Amino acid sequence: MVSVEPNDLYADMLELDEQLFKVNQRLLGSAMTSFVHTFDDEEPDNFTGNEENPAPREQRIRSSDLTQAFVQLNTCHTQLDKLKAKQDEITNIATQARECRAVVGDVLQVKNEQEQRKQDASMPLQAQQQAYLDELAARKSKFHAEIQREKDKLEERYAKKTRDTIYRNLVGADWFSSAGGGA
Repeated sequence: MVSVEPNDLYADMLELDEQLFKVNQRLLGSAMTSFVHTFDDEEPDNFTGNEENPAPREQRIRSSDLTQAFVQLNTCHTQLDKLKAKQDEITNIATQARECRAVVGDVLQVKNEQEQRKQDASMPLQAQQQAYLDELAARKSKFHAEIQREKDKLEERYAKKTRDTIYRNLVGADWFSSAGGGA
C-alpha cells in the first residue's frame, strides 16, 4: 500500500502553484512596471515642453518610446489572455488536488477504521489469552507447591534415616533392635 502524507502533497501543490502563477505574474509585473516608469519618471509639463520653455531633448517623448509602450500594451492583453487560460488550467488542477485530498482523507479514515476494527476484534482474543495465562500461572504455582511438599517429605525422611543411623552407630545395634525401634 502506498503511503501518501498530506504535508508532502501540500508542498507539491505549493511548488506547482509557484511555477504556474509566480513566473507569469513576475513577467507581467515587470512589463507593467517598465510601462509605468516610462510615463511616471517625468513630470507632465516636461514631456512635450511648452512654447515658452521647451523641454530638453533627452526629456522629450520619442516615437520609439511610444512604439515600445504601444507594443507593451498590445502584448499585455495577449499575456493576460494567456494568464487567463493558465488560470483555468490551474483551477482544474486545484479542483483535482482538492479531490485527491478528499480521497486521501477517505483512505486515511478507512485505514483508521480498519485498525480500530482489528483492535476491537483482538480484544476477546486478548481476554482469552489473559485468562489462559492466569490459569497457566495458577497451575504452575500449584505444581511448584506440590513439588516443594514432595521435596520436604523426602528431606524429612532422609533426615529421619540419618538420625536413626547415627543413633544406631552411637548406642549400638543390639539395643536398638531389642527396643523395637526399627525402620
